[in-house]
Amino acid sequence: MNIIKLFAIVSIGGFLFLTMPACAPKRMNIEKASEIEKYGSTPTFTGSHFPYALDCSRVQLSKTGATWRNLTIGVSTFDDVLKELSPASSSWDHRYGHVVIESTLPLREGNWGFIEACFSDDLVSALNVYPLDYPGDIYEWLEKYGKPNTVTWGYFFNDRSVIWFEHGILAVIDIDYQDTRNIILFSPIDRENFENNWVIDSLPLEGVQIVPENPEITPSPGLENPWESIIEGE
Repeated sequence: MNIIKLFAIVSIGGFLFLTMPACAPKRMNIEKASEIEKYGSTPTFTGSHFPYALDCSRVQLSKTGATWRNLTIGVSTFDDVLKELSPASSSWDHRYGHVVIESTLPLREGNWGFIEACFSDDLVSALNVYPLDYPGDIYEWLEKYGKPNTVTWGYFFNDRSVIWFEHGILAVIDIDYQDTRNIILFSPIDRENFENNWVIDSLPLEGVQIVPENPEITPSPGLENPWESIIEGE
């Protein structure tokens, strides 16, 4: 790996720093606190913005993972990523160590908006993809990959993280609009480690981050798994 790549992997550009939504304020007025009680507690974060963004210091690469386009976790190199996603612009996030690659093609032509990529010894160890060419709602994901290993909280109150550990896939699905916000691809995790791994450790632990403007959202933002009956086939 050359010096430029090595510096890139341990440094960060300003893109996400400028666009990252702020975390919930530490102090809340009584009215807002009361509203939050209707839906769940303010989430306990783990120090990262996952799954909204990748923190490369947390990512663990152990085996070959899923493929998006021609990029495969644990196989594709730094140069492969840049070549596959060309034409595109790239920058580095100095806090979380990932490269941000933005498509310069019209969205309908490129089928993706931007991605984040982490690397380990020049091999891609995780991808965070904001695409248009993956399944959309929970039904399409179930049809493609079957029952997920877990469904848990996302970064925003209306997001849920739907995870297939053995496939190395995490889909962030909006419970209100029923569409996929982004997809995390990572090194597959064995069944015995489902409850103890870097993916689970990086996610919010509980509750919603912000108070929804519309309290009538269905399903309720207070449900950790709003698709339980669908997934279980009830």
